[in-house]
Amino acid sequence: MSQRDADNIEASRWKKKFLDALGAHDHLEKSFINSIPLLRRGLVVASVAVDKVLRSLKVISARVRQTDFVARYGGEEFVLLLNGIHLADAEALMNTVRQKIEKCPFHFKEKQVQITMSFGLTEFGPQELPETAFERADKALYRAKQGGRNRVCVAELPPAAASPV
Repeated sequence: MSQRDADNIEASRWKKKFLDALGAHDHLEKSFINSIPLLRRGLVVASVAVDKVLRSLKVISARVRQTDFVARYGGEEFVLLLNGIHLADAEALMNTVRQKIEKCPFHFKEKQVQITMSFGLTEFGPQELPETAFERADKALYRAKQGGRNRVCVAELPPAAASPV
């Protein structure tokens, strides 16, 4: 039996829900790019961005449970796997995280810089491949960014994925 099969059996047995959330910083580089000389931009922006990403990871990790999984994915993105939580509760949690990051003080060249994040959130269906849920969360993240950023967008579980095989 694969780990995925075991997880699906456990989720069904305990009526647990597994959710996938993707988060990405909004306009992280634009926040710093205009105040840096052209020759130093790459190094300085990368250094500042890494610092902000690490601070955001700390904020996110402090808000989720120990049983949840949080990891940096790519440069400015995070993936979260939440278990045993309903979609509406997960959406509220991601909004809390988003608001905490928005309020997190960050200074660059002695100026306050506003950093925000957008999130895409979806639920895993029974017997669904993780890649499918990830793609759905990624599309929800894209909608959040297209819709003005600094928001959480939810991708509902398609009817075909909602029913067990």
